[in-house]
Amino acid sequence: MDGYTIYIYTEKPTASLLYTAGHICNNIIGCGCMVTTDRSGEHGIDINYSDTDIPGALAIRPSGLLEDPMSHRHIEPVAGTWRGLPTLFHDGRVDLGFDLFAAVFFCISRLEEYGSTALDSHGRYLPTASIAHRNGLLQRPIVDEWCARLRCILKERNVQASFRPPRMKNIVTIDIDHPFKYRNKGLLRPLLGAARDIARGDMAQLHERAAVLAGAKGDPYWCFDYILEQLEGMAHDTRFFVLRGKRGRFDRKYLGHSRKYDNLITRLAGRFEVGIHPSYRSSFDADGIMTETHELENLTHLPVTSCRLHFLRVRIPETYTMLERLGFTDDYSLAYSPMTGFRAGTAVPFKFFDAAGDRVTGITVHPTCAMDVTLKNSLHLSPAEAATKLHDLRAKVEATGGEFITLFHNSSLGEDCEWRGWRTVFESTMDDQRQNKQS
Repeated sequence: MDGYTIYIYTEKPTASLLYTAGHICNNIIGCGCMVTTDRSGEHGIDINYSDTDIPGALAIRPSGLLEDPMSHRHIEPVAGTWRGLPTLFHDGRVDLGFDLFAAVFFCISRLEEYGSTALDSHGRYLPTASIAHRNGLLQRPIVDEWCARLRCILKERNVQASFRPPRMKNIVTIDIDHPFKYRNKGLLRPLLGAARDIARGDMAQLHERAAVLAGAKGDPYWCFDYILEQLEGMAHDTRFFVLRGKRGRFDRKYLGHSRKYDNLITRLAGRFEVGIHPSYRSSFDADGIMTETHELENLTHLPVTSCRLHFLRVRIPETYTMLERLGFTDDYSLAYSPMTGFRAGTAVPFKFFDAAGDRVTGITVHPTCAMDVTLKNSLHLSPAEAATKLHDLRAKVEATGGEFITLFHNSSLGEDCEWRGWRTVFESTMDDQRQNKQS
């Protein structure tokens, strides 16, 4: 990388340290990085990551995590405070008072999730089990905040140091789980649905169902003209993820093949990045994912290299080593379904590090910050409250840089009985995206 280079001294240049230092410097702080075991180099040492004293260098004492991460995967990092910021791997020693490299690696490697049994009914890691949640860090990009503070310190110590300014990018992602709410479901399913509406006393949905099936009203989930209108001029900052799996309890609900839907996907792929949305049943099945991906590729005649797993069914590290093996390059699944926030403590994309294999994978992880279903069904927010929540989260990313990624579904934008009023949340997000693009 061109520009300023930070020299980091260590006695033990492990793969995990090289990975972490490179990510901090190249991707967050905005400079080059050189990890060296030579403390007498001509350029001098900027950061001393050892127990040896080096006059003039910023000192960080190693906690031992990066020497053998897997043996520390169940560690409970000591929490503390540094210059007003909460910390992990705190020891109160020397300049920083905590092992910044270990703390960053612990967060972005998702080391605590390896072999964890703290799973919900869908096999997903519970956010309440995470160190970030238990220390009140989940709602802030704490990794990026630590690195922003480090950038300031390095600048104070060397006024000649130049860093690339942090930039935020708004990315709106849309998952298409169900293109239809009522149509294309055969004869039996609409009858069963109507009976269920009556049993629940849900007259609003019963009337909506009847109007759609009678042709008096359009299917609310088929709201793609509205979505595309909102996305005008935003193609580079938008991602669609398409579910192509077989019918199942947690997968697609429409009955059979739809030429109308296939034409839509082809149309979308001509304007936006379209990735696969591996189905619930194929989440941990490489063959199933490839079958669905090839189906999408055959439809669009374009390679598919990005994905987001349906129900966010990520299993660390198996999911990312599998996706790498299958030829994927980018994943947007890293988020918690029941909570908003920063699962890896960062909004900056990062290469996934396989701690079990002690190597950097070819998968770039794009952490997703908030999902419409989380805001409405888990946090029980009103549309106005949800828009405020997204504004607050966006402001935190804007302060440090990275990708502010939101997740919507076409089904939440159809103004049906359940989601009426939620278009305002999407439109507010799009307004923010346009403002950011113009600035």
